[in-house]
Amino acid sequence: MARLRRILRLLLPCLLLVANGWAQSSADEDVLLRTLQQQVDSLYHSFDKAVDPVYLLSVRVEKVDDYHFLSAMGDDMGGSWERNARMSVQIRVGSGEIDNYYPLGDASDDACLQGKVYDIPLDGNAAAVAQVLSQATQEAYQEARARYHRVLAALRDISRPQAKRGDFVLEPAVTYYEPPVAPLIREEALRQSLSTCTRALVRAEAYECTADLHFQNVRSYLVTSDGTSIAQNNPLTLLTVTLTATADDGTPLALPKRYERTLPEELPLGEELARDVQAQEKLLEQMCRACVASAAVCPVLFEEQAATVYWQYALVPLLLQQNPPLETQLTPAGWQVVSNPAINTFQNAVFPAAYRYDDEGQEAERVQLLENGRLVAVPDALASSRYLRLSNGHGRALLGCHPMPAPGNLIITCRDALSSEALRARLKQAIARQGAEFGYRVSTAALDEQNHSVQALVAWKVYADNRPDEPVYGLKLSGSPRVLLSQMEAGGGMLTCAGLECEGVSYQCCTPGLLIGTMEALAVAPAKRTPIKPALTFNPEKGEDDEDEAEVFFEAMNDDIRQALATDGKGYDKAYYVSHLITDAQQCQVESSMGSTVAMSVCPVRDVSTCVLVGDEQFNNDNVEGEGLEMQPVSLPLNNNYNHIRRVLRTQTDEAYKTAVRQFAEKEQVLQLLNDSVRRLLQPNSRSVQTKNITLHSMYNTMEPNRLENLANAISSAFEKQTFLTGSRVVVDAFQGSVYFCASDGVRYEQPVNLLRIRLEAQAQAADGTCLRDVRERLYRNLGDLDDIASLQALAAQMAEELHTWMEAPVWNGDYNGPVLLEGEAVTEMAAYALVEAQPNLLAPQPTIRLNPIDNHPHLARATSLASRIDRQVFSRAMDLDALDSREAYSGTPLVGSSVIDADGVPVEERVEIVRRGELISLLGGRASVTNGNNARGHRRFALREGRLAVASGPGVLELTCHSTLPDKQLYKMLRKRARAAGMRYALIIHKTIQEDGGCKPLYVSKIDVSSGKITPVRLADPFSFNLFDFVQMEASAKEKRVSNRMVSPYAGEGNGDVRFSKEEVPCSFILPEKILFKNINTLKHNN
Repeated sequence: MARLRRILRLLLPCLLLVANGWAQSSADEDVLLRTLQQQVDSLYHSFDKAVDPVYLLSVRVEKVDDYHFLSAMGDDMGGSWERNARMSVQIRVGSGEIDNYYPLGDASDDACLQGKVYDIPLDGNAAAVAQVLSQATQEAYQEARARYHRVLAALRDISRPQAKRGDFVLEPAVTYYEPPVAPLIREEALRQSLSTCTRALVRAEAYECTADLHFQNVRSYLVTSDGTSIAQNNPLTLLTVTLTATADDGTPLALPKRYERTLPEELPLGEELARDVQAQEKLLEQMCRACVASAAVCPVLFEEQAATVYWQYALVPLLLQQNPPLETQLTPAGWQVVSNPAINTFQNAVFPAAYRYDDEGQEAERVQLLENGRLVAVPDALASSRYLRLSNGHGRALLGCHPMPAPGNLIITCRDALSSEALRARLKQAIARQGAEFGYRVSTAALDEQNHSVQALVAWKVYADNRPDEPVYGLKLSGSPRVLLSQMEAGGGMLTCAGLECEGVSYQCCTPGLLIGTMEALAVAPAKRTPIKPALTFNPEKGEDDEDEAEVFFEAMNDDIRQALATDGKGYDKAYYVSHLITDAQQCQVESSMGSTVAMSVCPVRDVSTCVLVGDEQFNNDNVEGEGLEMQPVSLPLNNNYNHIRRVLRTQTDEAYKTAVRQFAEKEQVLQLLNDSVRRLLQPNSRSVQTKNITLHSMYNTMEPNRLENLANAISSAFEKQTFLTGSRVVVDAFQGSVYFCASDGVRYEQPVNLLRIRLEAQAQAADGTCLRDVRERLYRNLGDLDDIASLQALAAQMAEELHTWMEAPVWNGDYNGPVLLEGEAVTEMAAYALVEAQPNLLAPQPTIRLNPIDNHPHLARATSLASRIDRQVFSRAMDLDALDSREAYSGTPLVGSSVIDADGVPVEERVEIVRRGELISLLGGRASVTNGNNARGHRRFALREGRLAVASGPGVLELTCHSTLPDKQLYKMLRKRARAAGMRYALIIHKTIQEDGGCKPLYVSKIDVSSGKITPVRLADPFSFNLFDFVQMEASAKEKRVSNRMVSPYAGEGNGDVRFSKEEVPCSFILPEKILFKNINTLKHNN
């Protein structure tokens, strides 16, 4: 044995050299890490001669594979899968003594701790990463410079108090590399395990069980200009199993149980989870018979998971203070608290949030925080150097935020540990000693949203005598952290470990149960909602996946509607109308830059939206909005389980009915306060209109995410060689599926909903520093409608060429009041904005009663309407506008806005006149439009909102016709003639606009010399106002028409650049002239 040890001692240095060499070799092969190292070094030295010196450049990157699985009552409820890579940049300007992070004591202190997050390619595409990193660094530098100069100005202000100097201490550089890991995710096994867990309820008719499994495989990089280079893996798995029920008195109850592991395969098996569910069910049975807690100042015993929440509430805030009470006796003697972020296990517990290096590149250290009850140290980050403390590897932050001190894995022990039975006996002794009537025992708890109190989820009222413990709900516990820590009377010996969060950063806490001598208990009774729904009878003959989903959907919807209409309202108005809209689809989004995937997500969508009306067709609860009054879609199981679908529908209908009763009451109260003219606006709410029942099946195959990814990468590769661009990306967003609608008035339909949106973005910087950003969108039903990728690659090349042209264009200064020619993309963009998105528009509005979220005071909200202008001249006499909603194609181009019936089941008409020779004939309305009889009904359209289906008012297919058409050459000639007559040297041609700052901003504009006809690119500095009344100035147009399929939203100017379906956006088709000449637009005002 001794010989073997000698051999090992000799071999150990060799083994270490081999291991280090292998790690270095792996690091050299990491394309992303190598790119970051090269770019950080290059960018850092680019500031060598800067007026304001940069002394540290730090880049963090996180690559994430995100898996989400959902299950309820034994059924698969779907989930999602997403991959992305994101980056943040931190710059320090100045010196270690004074830099841009120096505290000023105002709002900018917090603002400077928040940075931007940028998407980068998953494969580490060097050119794309370099482009994004260069842009991010420049933006971060400008912000850092601005705040650094604020700091310098503040330091010269002798009237304001000065903080300690010494912002930052540069620690020695660290190099550490972990090879990437790609754990095998056994999706089917996980889904089966969750199903076994959630079907384990004994009383499935009374309770509900859901399971939410979230696994993130995170790979993080940190590269700094001082030589630090770290790559490490941080996988984390969180499973939450929740049991819900309604207490005997109508109070909703929820009982969650969390499981934290590193990898999903480490979770308990389905059978073990099922046993836990049944144990939780017994506990839930007790809570259903619970009564409301009583306010008191009394002893409290924290057991199991609740004990970890106590430390988060009482100790952690003291640890993170700027000036913590070091060397102060916080707890009675005997208590020890250690923070050890680097350990992965402790006793039988797993610490999945463990890490070796923190988010500043400092090695995680074991820190003794409390020693025998005395605070001897705190978690520290590099920023702690201001307070003369060095980092101990506890600098943590979400990506994009500045790392600050945060706890690691907390391990808490006490010297004189008691058994659980002894602790409970001590609780009763404390109650008797204080002469209190009772105390509390808490086993499950959570902090409230503001971290102001501990909310007990499972608690009992405990008496000093032999009376049994009584379950209670609505208990909140609070107190001063210093006082609570001093009130700790005893602790247990058995440790409970649970995951917690601090500013979004995960950590673990292991602690015994503990007894607090005195704590303030508050009674907060949750709002009770008396259930009106009758008990649901399950049909054991209905199986799973044994029928076509359409048959199951319609049978479940019909049965629920029939039961809802027959239900007694228990003194309230009965429902007279009930409808369900089920969506069964798949959503996929791919983002790409320079030929590489940046992010990708795939998510099944199967949910139901429910509408309940009380009253009658002349007056009902429609059009009342307010906090808590909006019914959100609810998920349905992915398998065709009739009983589960009926359970969801019954619950949703019950909630919708209660909401409808409240809306109806609010509406009646408002009508008593309003005058007769306003009252008439709200009546009648008639829904009587001809409807049509149809069944249309999708003609498209199942969505193929890989094809969408290849498409996005192929298009974005067209930007790769355009080195002058400061940024570019392509987003492919697809939604494919069917909808099933059933209503109590007999309307029933099935129809497909398919949409493919391709969005191209590119930006460049002009010579004067102005950022130019171009966005183009193309809309299709499906990949099958896409002619070829080459046309989209050509569009990308065209965008780059036009950006390059207008980068050098001079800025147009001054106002403009004269003729304007719109052409190309600008025609569609301005028409969509003016006719649909801005206010007023061509949609028939409905007045809405909105409840103030603060005092619930109702007020009437009315959008600006054109209803009073019907049958009057509103537009140019040369203009006609028709709705052709049933038309499927124009000149061979498919029209995505076409449909057979709308979302209310109203059949669309072949042609409806909206404008005739400038006279407004009708507005685009829905089944319940109330403005007047001149509404083109059938315009309640399917919209997309945050990747899910919604219903909104909007156009389908609009065709604009100008009765004065000219060849292009004559249009330019007329434009010059109009400008010359107005005494102007130039006229303007707008080629492209972009929505920005609440209006349309001309992106590509040219001026045409009225004498020579020479056309020169120019740039307009500001957005301008354009609305549908400007169409009274429409004089002529080109003969040729173009089709544009695009998403429109009635919420004008609210776009935020998010490429997702971020609000209710309706797919529409516009058939418009290629060019339109306006005699005069006087709204181009230069903002000096």
